[in-house]
Amino acid sequence: MGRSSTDRRQVERENRLRWFGHIQRRPIEVVVKKCNIVTIDGSIRRRDTLRLTWANVVNRDMNLLNLTNEMALDRVEWRKKIHADPI
Repeated sequence: MGRSSTDRRQVERENRLRWFGHIQRRPIEVVVKKCNIVTIDGSIRRRDTLRLTWANVVNRDMNLLNLTNEMALDRVEWRKKIHADPI
């Protein structure tokens, strides 16, 4: 049987937050961290749509789980806090 959409969302959230934690623990000189900081202006989108970025989604996920950027620096604790409940 396949997973329900709620289960998939939890797994997707965990994957996003795991990657975010990895980026947060990297030195600032690393290219992936520099790319995370960059914002792109002037992108074309429909007038009635909101600009939803990866960072917006991660911030929403972090707010949902009451997480902060500083928590991501401790890998073991971060993984415990973001881990989806087992099925």
